[in-house]
Amino acid sequence: MWWTLAAALVAAGTALLIAFVAYPYQKKKDRKLKEHSEKLAAYQRFVFAVTSHHSLLASSLYEEEDRGIIAAYPNVVAASYEVIFYGPPGVISACQKYLETLLEYQNYVLGALGSEKHARASKEHPKGREAFIPSQRARRLAILAIRKDITDETEEAAQVAINAFFTMTPVEEETA
Repeated sequence: MWWTLAAALVAAGTALLIAFVAYPYQKKKDRKLKEHSEKLAAYQRFVFAVTSHHSLLASSLYEEEDRGIIAAYPNVVAASYEVIFYGPPGVISACQKYLETLLEYQNYVLGALGSEKHARASKEHPKGREAFIPSQRARRLAILAIRKDITDETEEAAQVAINAFFTMTPVEEETA
């Protein structure tokens, strides 16, 4: 009979321990995991949007025809707002710098395709590689900042990881 009482007390004690210690701990852990997943998704959308837009600019310039540059830019802006919600100040700053240089590159491309308005909108009126290289460098730094934020790796490891996607041509290496 006293065994039944002891078993009931142990069961009740275990239930209380789970209710007051284990459950809140697991809930906090689950919340952090969800926030991290949302951050990853936001960063993925941002990197996809800016990389797509950057490629669109390059291909439009190469083909000498506007392939919907203005229509595509709102996707970049929308994806950048998500970074504001999840990114720490260093990531936000790097992404903001990239967006500034991307806009300069976009103005150059649209100006080269015949838009006087966009040619005049450029702050310093960069031409050719003077418009592309700052944008490429800023994109690399933004993606590096994002990678460092979502991983625990060192600066060197993050650099090595993104180098596969940012190989420079000999001309770019000379001006870097």
